[in-house]
Amino acid sequence: MTLFILAFDQRVSFREKLFAVKGTPTPAQKRRIEAAKETVFDAVMQAIRSGKVVRREAAVLCDEEYGAAVLRRARKEKVAFALPVEKSGCEEFQFEYGKNFASHVRKFKPDFVKVLVRYNPANKALNKRQLVRLRQLQQWLDANGGKLLFEMLVPPTKSQLKAYGKNFDCRARPALMVKALREITTAGVRPAVWKLEGVESKQTAGEVFGAALAFAPGSRVIVLGRGESLDHVKKWVATAAAVPGVEGFAVGRTIFRAPLAKMIAGKATRAQTVNEIAGTYAEIVACFRKARKN
Repeated sequence: MTLFILAFDQRVSFREKLFAVKGTPTPAQKRRIEAAKETVFDAVMQAIRSGKVVRREAAVLCDEEYGAAVLRRARKEKVAFALPVEKSGCEEFQFEYGKNFASHVRKFKPDFVKVLVRYNPANKALNKRQLVRLRQLQQWLDANGGKLLFEMLVPPTKSQLKAYGKNFDCRARPALMVKALREITTAGVRPAVWKLEGVESKQTAGEVFGAALAFAPGSRVIVLGRGESLDHVKKWVATAAAVPGVEGFAVGRTIFRAPLAKMIAGKATRAQTVNEIAGTYAEIVACFRKARKN
């Protein structure tokens, strides 16, 4: 099943970079942040109602902290949604609500429970700690019928960055991704959906995404945007679409960051912002579909 996710579950970066709010926002600031997230959801609904995105293929990734209203609306509108359970802004995967994460999942009943994990095989001690928590989550999902959406980032270590520089993405990251995927699944983590960084060539895409599908049989892959330019994201999406088992994307900042910034600065109306976000979202959907046909 195809899955086109508009991802706006950022919390710390959303608050600090778009609204310049450090620390806990005031009630008024929190309402503005919540309203911005609802603006993004309105754009998803506009893309659906325009016919450019099919409702059963559309999805959102949004947080509870600033997007509880969005999650409730998604359920009402029958739009699939994913709920993050990781603590925002942390380099190490930890649960947002500690041992109480399960009660928050039960509260919203998401289609997918999402985690963001920075996993470079070179960071052995860090990875060992993260895998303990990930196994805990997987066991809870297995017992409660939940589906895991696993966002994996492979940031370079200082030595890797020194060795490869700007070539890290093309020369080192793919092999590290495959190794990370193997370690994660060997530890007993079985995502329903992998949310993975894009790669530059079809051959590499086949190797990396094929490994993810092989290590977790029955899973599927979607490509993330990592805040890159629209052209770069479309290239990643088109390259990935040619690989069997790749079923869509999860893109966020590339789509919403500039339009929301203009609205917050008073340089665009809310309606204009909704139109721009909806248009870019639909454009990436069209890019995937076109590449899949070719």
